[in-house]
Amino acid sequence: MSSNDRKTKLEYGDFQTPLELAEMVCRKLVELDVNPNTIIEPTCGVGNFLEAAARSFPSAAKIIGVEINQNYLREVRLNKQLFKDQRCDIWQGDFFQFEWESLVNQCSDRLLVLGNFPWVTNSQQGTLGSENLPKKNNFQNHSGLDALTGKSNFDISEWMLIQAVQWLQKRDAYLAMLCKTATARKLLNYLHSQQLNLADCATYGIDAKKYFDANVDACLLVCKFDAHSQNYFCDVFSSLESSDCNRIGYHNNLLVKDI
Repeated sequence: MSSNDRKTKLEYGDFQTPLELAEMVCRKLVELDVNPNTIIEPTCGVGNFLEAAARSFPSAAKIIGVEINQNYLREVRLNKQLFKDQRCDIWQGDFFQFEWESLVNQCSDRLLVLGNFPWVTNSQQGTLGSENLPKKNNFQNHSGLDALTGKSNFDISEWMLIQAVQWLQKRDAYLAMLCKTATARKLLNYLHSQQLNLADCATYGIDAKKYFDANVDACLLVCKFDAHSQNYFCDVFSSLESSDCNRIGYHNNLLVKDI
């Protein structure tokens, strides 16, 4: 791999989801009775999640993928499985500039936002001189030194997940994303702190070393949204196959391991 290729891979947090794992995730969603009418993958990469979703959700009316990388878009468009599926619509777009609310507002209920956001931090991006970043602001409302030091360094996926949660408020919708486990906990904390709608939440551990050659604690995060629920808990499963869980949640405004 050339140094330029490596920089591009790092810049885009490029952990492409293997088709095998994408299919496992979609099978889990089917098992959970997720039955979307519209599926959106905001960073579709080479299209493995789109392919798995097309197979797993035959009743979905529309499957939309958005991707910034032209090389990946070429690969997606060469995928005969997706090319033949009239439900699939693939667009080039920058997540940080795309008019997501306009797209989501055109979708009927039973929306599923699916995929795998970049596993890099804003400080890593800055070191690379990358422009693949959200506009700089103190989105967690840290004060004083916290805003200037460690707490202002965040996973790009954390910022992107928060945007997705905002799109799905007051909707009959699901979010299903691969992410670091710590990022999933931070999202639950954000939902609680902002008193946003959340009907149900669960994480399912995945083997990040096996699928991404990454030494991190990672999971599939599944959130269900509706128009009124504010259920700030998360059922934690050790794997996609596990049926046993513990429930983390809030007691006296503190997140505890098992409620």
